[in-house]
Amino acid sequence: MGRDECAVRKTTDILTAFLEEKGFCNHCYHNFVSVLGLLIGIGQGEAVPGDLTLIEELSRSAVISCRCGRAGEVADKFLTVLQSHRDDFIVHIENRVCPAGQCPRLIPAPCQAACPAGIDIPNYVALVGQGRYREALELIREDVPLPGVLGRICEHPCQQACRRGQVDNPIPICSLKRLAYDRGAEKEAPPPPERKHPERVAVVGAGP
Repeated sequence: MGRDECAVRKTTDILTAFLEEKGFCNHCYHNFVSVLGLLIGIGQGEAVPGDLTLIEELSRSAVISCRCGRAGEVADKFLTVLQSHRDDFIVHIENRVCPAGQCPRLIPAPCQAACPAGIDIPNYVALVGQGRYREALELIREDVPLPGVLGRICEHPCQQACRRGQVDNPIPICSLKRLAYDRGAEKEAPPPPERKHPERVAVVGAGP
């Protein structure tokens, strides 16, 4: 597969072609229809992290219970793609982005595509516009740990890609990130660490 090919789309096509044929048993049909539904969900941004494991379990179940002898061949085809391009599936599930741009619902806006951190810019800008600063801040923190710092020093390549700039001026995305932090973090206590680590860390160097 080339870089411009989507692994999720590839596996979906493999399974769709199989299910359009005839001559397979009910065990194959029911298991692989469930797998196809999960693959379609991944391509539409509706998946959850456990779906990859469930796909593998359903495929193994189809092979074990198969009565027509065809499950092994088709399972090998799409599981090979899944295992060799697992990162592609994870990006679809966790980031809701299709790197190859072949899943229409998962093509990022130009500003988000230009952001090195892949922050969900359209949605946090919308939340800031509604005055929902805390929610905007939580959304930003899903991708970056220091939104207050980035809102002040980021070189904002996202604004160069903003299509509003083709009409008049680009949206001040970086300033809105700073506003989300300044308003959303007011009187906010630092979040407690998820767990303590015995190791000690020293930071050498300087910078903001």
